[in-house]
Amino acid sequence: MGRGFVEYTHAVSGRKDSVLFSAYFYYQLSDGAKLSVFETPAWCYKCKSFITAEEIPTLESLAAEIEKLQAGDPELAKFWSYVLDGAPIEKRIEQLRIRCGWRQSRRSPPRCLECGETDIVATPSAGDSEFKHPETGETLLVSGYGWTDLLPFIVEFTPEGERIGEQTFDDWEFDIIR
Repeated sequence: MGRGFVEYTHAVSGRKDSVLFSAYFYYQLSDGAKLSVFETPAWCYKCKSFITAEEIPTLESLAAEIEKLQAGDPELAKFWSYVLDGAPIEKRIEQLRIRCGWRQSRRSPPRCLECGETDIVATPSAGDSEFKHPETGETLLVSGYGWTDLLPFIVEFTPEGERIGEQTFDDWEFDIIR
C-alpha cells in the first residue's frame, strides 16, 4: 500500500517539509455510507506545520463533472474506468450525487485533518511551484511529489470534518465512496 506525498524545500535553509495523504480518510454519513475525504496540502496556524487539510469542492464543480461524464468526455471516462476497476461510469455519477448531497448540507469551512482547526491556508501540491511560507514569508519550492510505500492511515470524520476516530488496517472494511 502506498500513500501520496508532497515535499517542500525551504529556499534559504534547504530544510524539507513533507505532507502525507491517505486514501483512507472518510466521512461517516448518517445513512452509514463512507464518503472519501478530498485532501490538499495546507499550512495550519495551530499545528504550526504543513498538514493535510480537507478540500471541499463547490456544488458547481461537482455538477460540471457529472455533466462531463453524462456528455461522454472520453478522457474523464477512461480515468474513472481505471479508478473504478472497470465499473460503468454510472457508478461515478452516483458517487458524485452522494457527494453533492453531502456538500449541500456541509456548513463549516475546510479543516486541518490533524487538529480540526479551520485556520488554514492551502499550499501548492505539484509542479515546480514556488510560494511564500504562510507564516514566515520564506520562499519554498515544491521539490517532490508522488507515492511512498507506507501502511494506510485510516481516520473517520463527521460530515462536518470533525475527527471521530482511527481504525487499524486489519479491522477496516473497504467500502468508501470515492
